[in-house]
Amino acid sequence: MATIGEQLLQPESGWKRYDDRNENISYVGNWVKGSYSSTQYYLGTDTYIDIGIASSKNSHTISFNFIGSKIRIMGLKNTTGAENCFINIDNIEYNFSQNTSTLTQGCLNFELLNLTNKEHYVQMYSNNSNASKYGIVFDSIDIDENGELKPYDPSISSSKKYANNIIPVMTSDENDEVKISCSAYYIGNNGFRNYGFLAFDNTVNTGWNFENQSQPIGGHWLKIFFKDKARCVSKITIRNGVNASVSIKNFKIQGSNDDDTYVDLYTGLHPFGEFNTTKASYTFKNSVKYNYYKILIMNSYYSQSTTYGGIGELEMMEMISNKYLIKQNSNYYSINDNYIDLGKIDNSEELNNIIDEYGYNDISILTKELNSKKIPTKLENDYYKSFDINLNDIKDSINLIEEDDKKYIEYGCNNYKISDKVKEINNAKFEVLMKE
Repeated sequence: MATIGEQLLQPESGWKRYDDRNENISYVGNWVKGSYSSTQYYLGTDTYIDIGIASSKNSHTISFNFIGSKIRIMGLKNTTGAENCFINIDNIEYNFSQNTSTLTQGCLNFELLNLTNKEHYVQMYSNNSNASKYGIVFDSIDIDENGELKPYDPSISSSKKYANNIIPVMTSDENDEVKISCSAYYIGNNGFRNYGFLAFDNTVNTGWNFENQSQPIGGHWLKIFFKDKARCVSKITIRNGVNASVSIKNFKIQGSNDDDTYVDLYTGLHPFGEFNTTKASYTFKNSVKYNYYKILIMNSYYSQSTTYGGIGELEMMEMISNKYLIKQNSNYYSINDNYIDLGKIDNSEELNNIIDEYGYNDISILTKELNSKKIPTKLENDYYKSFDINLNDIKDSINLIEEDDKKYIEYGCNNYKISDKVKEINNAKFEVLMKE
């Protein structure tokens, strides 16, 4: 079995090797691609940050995912090797050094065994400000022989689930559900127009593209208008196009409900450069439904980065939330900023409708301290009727609000916890009903 610092030009039994040029590995920063003999590095290549270039987690990264239970990183050991190298696996940071008194190329730098056999997300970087040392030298990756290397996607660590792409395949700028517009588009010599909807046509061979067009304030933009209903988007995927100018690098996502005032939701960097159509996922916190979303391209990978750019393919997703009810003494209760008795429910169809209507998406609300209550309403004979409201309970203003196409009466009250209400019934014993 190989040890740290030993040259390892081929994977050992039980391991599978991926070269530094594998398409699933993404690089951010000023990386140099080196070529050598096969007696120095695996397949005769490495990728490195050159001597004299300061590097950090925020400036130079290597990113990928892998499925498996073990991982090895091959690189360099030398007097000019980086002293502070880091590898972050599933948000746990490990460190290693490439600095030693003798030169060994293609050697084992890092090893981690006995991981859970699942998909893991990985980033490597170094903290180096020493002008006489390399930032990091990377040769190859070894994982389980039955494992798989995949594109970088840190969202796989989340237990959150997302719907499939909510934008239908577009064949024009507008259909019954969605309208697409953009700040500019390129018209080719053959008259072909690279409209915004081509980012949603289910092929990366065509895409939204602008060329030699002045950048608006904030960047060229692609706008999605959900005509049918507002959407709570919290994940997108992006692919660059097959042509050099159809690329996005630094970008921003915004939301609006009036197409005038936009709120910043996410700022990111797409790690895949020109001609690289690898899909990358971006998740972000958003609890508001918007009718309008904008993707702003602040710059692209093209040489004229602010006046040339585009997107090969774009997808948008909403998070799928579980819904919860509480059951005590055969009665079901809503926990949506209140504890409301929904009564006994005897058949599965009615129960399914009740949890859709009154279920809440966060079970942890049971123990949180609250200072307001929401009373749901239901439509009966063309009128909305609320559940009972106790006037003595109202401390501050009372208002009608609308959330998720549902109407509620909301008012301020003294601080309380739903768990205290639960304790008053059935000796505090309860059941949880959950629907995915």
